[in-house]
Amino acid sequence: MKTNHLINYDPEIKQWGQKRYPSLNPYFIDSAKRLAKVKPRSESFDVRDEAFMKIIRKNLSMINGSYMSTNRYYHSLGHIDFFIRKLIDKKIRSHVEHFDLAVVSSFFHDLFIGSKDSVLVSAMFSKYFLKDIGLSPLSQDIVFENIMATDHLCFAKSNDSRIIADIDLLPLSLPEKEFRKNTALLMLEVFPQKDSKVFFQEICQFFRMLQKRGAVFQMDIFREHEDAAQTNLFNFLKENMLNYH
Repeated sequence: MKTNHLINYDPEIKQWGQKRYPSLNPYFIDSAKRLAKVKPRSESFDVRDEAFMKIIRKNLSMINGSYMSTNRYYHSLGHIDFFIRKLIDKKIRSHVEHFDLAVVSSFFHDLFIGSKDSVLVSAMFSKYFLKDIGLSPLSQDIVFENIMATDHLCFAKSNDSRIIADIDLLPLSLPEKEFRKNTALLMLEVFPQKDSKVFFQEICQFFRMLQKRGAVFQMDIFREHEDAAQTNLFNFLKENMLNYH
């Protein structure tokens, strides 16, 4: 069988995936504070605020520990950095109804990876966090729906969940070289649990599903990226479908 050129163990690929980013903690903390109506840093804390920060520190430790794990090449802090940069973009942010809930969603959406229930488990952990800081069941459900939209098995229901799903897929529209690097990084994450044949079978199946539904992106604000994404999917499937069907 022909060896696919995406199977690349060059250290440069691993370094690219494990690039370190400036701390993203302030985005998480500030959104959580606004949601929980905790006083700004400049004001003195009361007992409730100390309890709040204890919850924050506990969850940030878990979040950073997960995304900075040595087996995270694609679903790393770089992926969260990408999410945050898109959410704070004025063009996108103006369409987000619950911005701070969207920020929290971005931090939790890939907390767990590698199993068929990873998205569900990640979504459940977000609900535990929001409940701990005193948010309503409605807010918990909004974040839960946002995160579940990133399984991409069906079209999302709300505008915010569609935006979250679209940002998650936006790397599919990157220039071909970056698209191929991302695919290689995804594959590195699943070794040694899966061999390359299983990986390519699964990713081809996922890409074919995106093609069949007619559009990669659900929101009009991302439609300018549709052609680039479809071209990358078409070229990838053309190269790999015969070898990994």
